[in-house]
Amino acid sequence: MRSLSESWLFRHRFGTLIVTLILFFSVLGMFLASFVNVPAGHVAIITSAPNGNNIGRMYDEGWHFDLGFMFCDVEIIRYNTQSMEFTIVGTEDVLSVHGPINVRSADNLEVHLDMTIIYSLPKEKVSEIRLEYGDYKQTILDQYARSVPRDMASEFNALDMAGPNRIQLEERIRTELRTQLGQYNIVVEDVRLREIQLPAEVNAAVERKKVAEQDWIAANYTASRMIVIAEGQATALVINATAQAQAVLISANATAEAIDYVMTSLLAADPNATIEDYLTLMYIFALTDPDGNVSYIVFQGDSETPIILNPEA
Repeated sequence: MRSLSESWLFRHRFGTLIVTLILFFSVLGMFLASFVNVPAGHVAIITSAPNGNNIGRMYDEGWHFDLGFMFCDVEIIRYNTQSMEFTIVGTEDVLSVHGPINVRSADNLEVHLDMTIIYSLPKEKVSEIRLEYGDYKQTILDQYARSVPRDMASEFNALDMAGPNRIQLEERIRTELRTQLGQYNIVVEDVRLREIQLPAEVNAAVERKKVAEQDWIAANYTASRMIVIAEGQATALVINATAQAQAVLISANATAEAIDYVMTSLLAADPNATIEDYLTLMYIFALTDPDGNVSYIVFQGDSETPIILNPEA
């Protein structure tokens, strides 16, 4: 009998302990469930509650305690500046949650846009946005973020979109998204086109064009350089020839003036002086010049026969 009594007592105490622990953790869980911590830049929204009047109630940043939280669904929603990206992560086979935006250009080419939308929500409108549109990122933001670029891109050719009209396309998308999302109290602060991916065959054609342009520039540079060098050489030859001609002319003019001066002097001394007298005089000057190096003096006498004088002889 004692053994049965002790066994029953043990089971009773063990059962009581289990029930106590269950009650303790239940109360602890309920107590903890009554706390809500709202981070900075976020608000807490009651999305469902036994009392419908509490649905949509909003709580600011910080800790909040309410036993009613145990029976409600409370959702933490960010309202301050944030971004939504539409891009390729890693390779083209691995997409982020929001993959790239596929658009078709005016020249009917498929183009991939990597885009970032920077936006925020008016704090006082967060509850209204959540209750009316649910997950607004999927129901509103993602839908317009894809449809607006498609509409805008259809007005641009692919190469223009990726080149000279890139800024214009970005501005068109930014303006239109601000207008469309503004109807839902979503504030678009900025839109950035990070990358525009053209079809592979178009990229290859662009690369070939760039190579051809570089070759053309190099050829023009070489041709221009050769022309400049040739013009320089020709100019140098002209200058050199002109200088030589001018030197000869100056020398000839000086010689003529010297002859004229000497003949004038001879005629002044003897009106019957002739060129032979001039040459004789020049011969005498040459012989008496200590720096002279005269080998021959040739002149013509009255008999029209040249006379050759060799000083060394």
